[in-house]
Amino acid sequence: MSFVCWNCGQDLEQIPRPVSRHAQCPKCFEALHSCRMCRWYNPDVTDQCEDERADPPTRRESANFCEYFKPRLDAFVDKRSREAQAAKSRLDALFGGSDDATTQASSEDTTAPSVSREDAAKAALEALFSSPVKK
Repeated sequence: MSFVCWNCGQDLEQIPRPVSRHAQCPKCFEALHSCRMCRWYNPDVTDQCEDERADPPTRRESANFCEYFKPRLDAFVDKRSREAQAAKSRLDALFGGSDDATTQASSEDTTAPSVSREDAAKAALEALFSSPVKK
């Protein structure tokens, strides 16, 4: 795992340590001496800081003077891939699993009915959206 920017994931190995309050990411120019880059940052905690001694600032993305700042390696979280994975899992749950699971199940079960799960789901959707319109 390498030292990367919390905002864009840019490799920051060339940034001198300790990280200065004025240090910025060379790609997106976000502040590096910020709560979002600190190992104590936790969005699930009330103050979003797990260090009891720290007085966290109101903006977690801004540079600060926290003397308990410790840079963390896993600060970058790719929101797009996380949201895409969540959407895919919701679709899989709605339509009965992924293509791999369906093809594996159909190859293992030779007595499977003639209608696949995908076909049944498609038929249900078509029935839902093709209801007659009353005039």
